[in-house]
Amino acid sequence: MPSKKRNFLPTSIHHVFNRGVLKMEIFKCKQDYRIFQERIERYREKYPVNIHIYCLMPNHFHFLIQETDNGPFISQFMQQLQNSYARFFALKYEHSGGLMQGKFRSRIILNEKHYNTVFKYIAENPLKAGLVSQNNKWPYMSTHLRGGSGDH
Repeated sequence: MPSKKRNFLPTSIHHVFNRGVLKMEIFKCKQDYRIFQERIERYREKYPVNIHIYCLMPNHFHFLIQETDNGPFISQFMQQLQNSYARFFALKYEHSGGLMQGKFRSRIILNEKHYNTVFKYIAENPLKAGLVSQNNKWPYMSTHLRGGSGDH
């Protein structure tokens, strides 16, 4: 069955997320998080997307990400990021089979209120999961990143 066409229009903002297959941990130690974060930076330079916030959780991740005027690049960015991390994970942990629960999912941000709600949801994920006792203390989250030539 062909995959569903993504609606990544120039300058559109999306909540993009995925999790480990069967909800398994995809980040098992600090090094795993660091490798994923390094790959975010690598592919953000290659594919000029604007990342407003991302949060990496033990078994899933969230991005609030924007297409640039010269996009679409979100699909390429996410595909490269997930595939390269899955190869790293498979080698490190001798894992066979898929790492992620299918292709990443995305929801378009409809307006400013929706944006603020999703941003807050992503930012508070570690606190609500009990991983930190204070908001903004989770080291595997970043806010207000800008991508290559797509800066606004």
